[in-house]
Amino acid sequence: MQNLQNDRDREITKSLLGAVDFLSDTIGAGWVGFDFSIKEYADRLDDDLSSAFREYTNALKAAGEKGETHPKEKIRRAALLDLASRMNNRDVTLFVNAIIHAQENSLNIYQTLRSQSRELHEKLSSM
Repeated sequence: MQNLQNDRDREITKSLLGAVDFLSDTIGAGWVGFDFSIKEYADRLDDDLSSAFREYTNALKAAGEKGETHPKEKIRRAALLDLASRMNNRDVTLFVNAIIHAQENSLNIYQTLRSQSRELHEKLSSM
């Protein structure tokens, strides 16, 4: 049972690395913002992570359609935390926390993504 969880965690971490690299490439090129980049990634793949990303973008869209009066940052934060909860993976939780920290402190999201990419590359190379 533990091996299945380890295999699942490794696959999610590999997917996350691909996602982080995609996000940093598209955002770094100045083509799109974070939320649209997440949507683009989710539309291209069909795995657990991209499914969770679709739920994230759907939550943002639903909040906008309802005319939510909360600041967008609050809605985004709640949707990101929900994503981390659904995935139940340490690396996804660390990623979500880094993104929330960057957004709440007006840090450069591209630099945050590059840092996350380096950490994930190091982790996967040591597994």
